Amino acid sequence: MTCSREHGRQMVEQYRARPFVEPELWAGKIARALAERPGLSPVELAEETGLTPEEVERGAFTGVK
Repeated sequence: MTCSREHGRQMVEQYRARPFVEPELWAGKIARALAERPGLSPVELAEETGLTPEEVERGAFTGVK
């Protein structure tokens, strides 16, 4: 949350300029795979996304939706 529209715009620009960290990118891949095929197991997610099981675990717990 921001205190004003201007502050909100500043926050968007600040975050737009920063690089993603890998677990955020993995979370995006996981979210897309689950949107297409809900209920995939962690092993199936790894196969579907091309991530390792460890990356699936780390990406799944980043809180990215």
